[in-house]
Amino acid sequence: MALNKLEKGQFGLFHNGQMRPISTHNNNCYKVAHNNSWYNKEGEKIGWGDMCTCDLDRIAKEMEKGERFYLVGESDSYWELPKELNPVKPGIEFVKKHCRYMVTDGKIYTVSRAVLRHGEKKEKEKEKEKEKEKEKETELNGVKIYNILREKV
Repeated sequence: MALNKLEKGQFGLFHNGQMRPISTHNNNCYKVAHNNSWYNKEGEKIGWGDMCTCDLDRIAKEMEKGERFYLVGESDSYWELPKELNPVKPGIEFVKKHCRYMVTDGKIYTVSRAVLRHGEKKEKEKEKEKEKEKEKETELNGVKIYNILREKV
């Protein structure tokens, strides 16, 4: 499905309240997100629910180059969403600040939350963390997931 931006209904999974089991041993798919909200690169909410590695892999493979898909946790996108923000379109800055996963250009990234909520760390600690958190690659049953620092989102 060729679209200029991600919209509701793509990839056969954008149904509000999507449920996934913790793991599906038949196809080696593992749940990585529970009740997360899903956003496009413009900060528009395109769905919410559970997400598994198979879903993320399908999105990474089928998504157009240059598009972005973000997952934001239930707490940040619902329970603790600032009242002044529109829940359907909180904006890309909010989404980038709170995302846990990002899918773009065929890759799946997990986003480091190291300095998000606990204020600034000392410069030495930040540099040490950056070295440690450089793009690590993890493979979960054939699905490659990379780590990325929040500032690179």
